[in-house]
Amino acid sequence: TLWSRTAFSQEFSNTLLSQALYFGGLLSLALYNFLLFLSLRERSYLIYTGFALAMGLGMFAGNGYGRLYFWPDAPSWDSIAQTAFFGITGALSLTFAASFLQTKQRTPRLHRLLCWLGAIYLMAVVILVSSLWLDISPSLGFKLVLLTTFPATLCTLTAAAQALRAGNRSALYFLMATGSLWIGAAVA
Repeated sequence: TLWSRTAFSQEFSNTLLSQALYFGGLLSLALYNFLLFLSLRERSYLIYTGFALAMGLGMFAGNGYGRLYFWPDAPSWDSIAQTAFFGITGALSLTFAASFLQTKQRTPRLHRLLCWLGAIYLMAVVILVSSLWLDISPSLGFKLVLLTTFPATLCTLTAAAQALRAGNRSALYFLMATGSLWIGAAVA
């Protein structure tokens, strides 16, 4: 698109404002959950804090702000940062789901599957980070994160639906919030 200087400046300002609001909201969400963890000592809140921070860093890296503000002299890291942070996000999301929905006690087989999928995400992150120092291609890490997202989505939604059927009323809110997040991740 060819923009006039004024139109480009206006569009850039609007985009910057919306992204600042998004990142500010995500940071507030992380801080709020961390404070809940400190006061309640409920592990789920700490996991969710890590999830929100990793998600924010992944988005920050994907939008180019990581390279601009955090790691300007690390182009190799910048090339894998978004996927590495999203791999951590996926692992923490599955860990949060298992903790919140109490899958270990209620659906042990599904719990093991969530754990395996989380381990695959973490293995992808290790491959990506190792590619910075070792002579290995990061492409396997990229593929693992991508290919793990769809089964992770299905398992998370299945765990939430089973918890809802078992009478866990908070699972409805979890299902709506996490469902929209995972479906967005799967589409992306």
